Amino acid sequence: MGEQSIIHMHDISKNYELGKITVKALHSIDLSIEAGDFLVIAGSSGSGKTTLLNLIGLIDTPTSGSIYFDSKELDGNERRLTEYRRDRLGYIFQTFNLIPVMNVYENVEFPLILQGVSQGQRKQLVMDVLEQVGLTGHHRHKPRELSGGQRQRVAIARAIVKKPDIVLADEPTANLDSVTGEEIIELMEKLNAHNGTTFVFSSHDPMIITRGRRIIRLHDGQIIREKEAA
Repeated sequence: MGEQSIIHMHDISKNYELGKITVKALHSIDLSIEAGDFLVIAGSSGSGKTTLLNLIGLIDTPTSGSIYFDSKELDGNERRLTEYRRDRLGYIFQTFNLIPVMNVYENVEFPLILQGVSQGQRKQLVMDVLEQVGLTGHHRHKPRELSGGQRQRVAIARAIVKKPDIVLADEPTANLDSVTGEEIIELMEKLNAHNGTTFVFSSHDPMIITRGRRIIRLHDGQIIREKEAA
């Protein structure tokens, strides 16, 4: 476990029970997420990449093995897990998952309300992050009034506004055309370089995979190769 590891996973396995059948989604995974990573979990459909992303994001729990956050083993304490998810992890979904009745400002502000941030601080943080993602002037728009690329920028703003340790992105370009997808990846690269934001992607999109600085390849629930960009 490296000194800069935010999350370390040791001998992680995940099984699902489907009736009388046990589906082994992940087998004996060892993986560390380091501060400043731009890491892609790659693999075909059914390889286990979304399951692994959900375990890193503390959305799911392993069948066996240990997960460490800041070198402390997670013990299943739901209150502590909720605090980690609320305060230290950001999530970007391929379907955006914006709240349709809220405008852009309110969608981005929502995680800060959950954290108990004051109204004055919230306004400053939200407007700053909207500028970073290129949405200045769109803060009163509802999601239905935005393009797919703009909605994903809102989702990114919502994920990073609380300055999390890690942002997890599940197939973030899946519902975007190639040009817009390229713009979104470039935006994430900029946030990683300028803000030091740690990104972990789950994707089979070659455009994302070739941009990763670390690439974990999964096959049938096992890591078959790890590569670092030159």
